[in-house]
Formats: sequence, structure tokens, C-alpha cells
Amino acid sequence: MTREPVVVPDKTDPRWRELVAGTRKFQLESLAARMLVTRLRLRTLRGDPESIDAAITAAWEFFSRNELTTQADVRTLFGESP
Repeated sequence: MTREPVVVPDKTDPRWRELVAGTRKFQLESLAARMLVTRLRLRTLRGDPESIDAAITAAWEFFSRNELTTQADVRTLFGESP
């Protein structure tokens, strides 16, 4: 049985903030995704809105650009139907 592709949710989805701020922990499969999330979390340590917004944009762009290869991670982050 093949799964339907998961669509990357819009940047306004609050789960992006949880991802980049580190308020929720996720087990990501992709090494590239894990490295990106670690880097973005370091950028948002100060908690200023500009850094968080920039990190959300970077994460969204990464997952959107790599939608086919990051399907498992998108499911982990957003579930089957974001």
C-alpha cells in the first residue's frame, strides 16, 4: 500500500514555530533536515520575532524544495493531513 504524498503546510502553521523554537522534539529521518533544524534552533535562542520568522521561512523553503525526499519527516512533523 502506498501512502498519499503529504503536502507541506503553509508557513503560518504554528507547528513551524514549535519546530524551529525547539518547544517540541521530533525524530527526523533525513540527516539534512536534522542538521537544518539544529542550525535554526541555534539561531532562535534569543527568541526575537525576526529570528524566529527567518527560521520558519528557511525551514518551510527547505521542506517545500525537498518535498519528495522529506515525506517521512513531513509526516512526523505535521501528521498525515496537515
